[in-house]
Amino acid sequence: MPNWKKIALSGSSPEFSSLDVDNSISAGSLTGSINFNNLTDSPTLLSSSVQIASDISGSFTSTSASIASNIASLITDSGSFSTRVTAVEGFSSSIESSIYSYTGSFTGVASLSTLSIVNTTTADSLLITTTEDSSAAAPVITLKRNSNSPADADYIGQIKFKGENDADQEVVYAKITGKINDASDGSEDGNIEFANRRGGLNVITARLSSDKFQLLNGTDLDVDGDVTADNFIGDGSGLTNVTSNITEEVTVSQTFTSATTASVNHLFGTKDIIVTVYDDNDDQFIPTRVNTPDTNNVNIFMDPATTGRVVVAKGGHLVSGSIHKHLMTSVTSSTITHNLQEEFPVVQVYESASREMFLPETIKSIDQNNIQVVLEELIDCYVVIKR
Repeated sequence: MPNWKKIALSGSSPEFSSLDVDNSISAGSLTGSINFNNLTDSPTLLSSSVQIASDISGSFTSTSASIASNIASLITDSGSFSTRVTAVEGFSSSIESSIYSYTGSFTGVASLSTLSIVNTTTADSLLITTTEDSSAAAPVITLKRNSNSPADADYIGQIKFKGENDADQEVVYAKITGKINDASDGSEDGNIEFANRRGGLNVITARLSSDKFQLLNGTDLDVDGDVTADNFIGDGSGLTNVTSNITEEVTVSQTFTSATTASVNHLFGTKDIIVTVYDDNDDQFIPTRVNTPDTNNVNIFMDPATTGRVVVAKGGHLVSGSIHKHLMTSVTSSTITHNLQEEFPVVQVYESASREMFLPETIKSIDQNNIQVVLEELIDCYVVIKR
């Protein structure tokens, strides 16, 4: 080939099948691809990092010189393989550093498979701000499970709270999880489950569904205040330390004067009732006969005519905190404090040895928290007082 110093080309699309250049190539722009083969020397393809910095400064102003330097060392180097790898790693590190340190604004949609944010302070690791002025909810964080086969009981999103234990091991201490309860079109229902670390295992402790809130797996309810509800379901047998009044009326009291009969309309809806009769001295006595004609009424027969009162209690409706048991031993009289806030409670006395119920000599109500029981003889017995 002639030893020309320069070739000048004109036209819109000059083409070469091959071009062998000993020095450099200059052009306003290059379209297509350039392949460099058989690099045996050290060609300076891009002569300086300043040129590369100029080309990319629009995107990475703060770190463009570092990126340019690594690109230049990668392209111009013809040394060992390890040296080239070092240049590649430097280029990658520069790009990564510029992304981590970027403080501007991203627009459009970023598509990422995972994202890790590392923060060495206690300041916010992620802050999302909305400046829109309406009353609509904003900002909004959405967790979407885009399943091709959604089904009941599918978990659809989760927030985990991780920490470490004293062995420097990563531990999930708590989780909040969304769950499909019913995936049927038109009748969809969802749950939120709460899980906590308990004894080294993750345990679901609570579930909030569309119609109820459940405490699960032995989780107790501890309320520092009042519990109010339209109704309470169950027999109350597991309740303890109940100090508030039970709203349902469980006793009905009615007086009578110089009567041989007394009728009480108690409206308990059962014949399983407890009837206790007191005279006008507040002493309990056994009437001649007690009759339950139906589930809402009771008739008491007495001989002779007596003045006093009859107390009717609903049997089988006792809760812990509405009953008091007292042991009398080696005494014939005892004043018992029951603290049931009931002036005329139901009192029953049982011999401790035979466990048979018997009528003491007298039972007297002193006030709403105290009664007096007098026995005819020394008998060890239990006095059961019910509200």
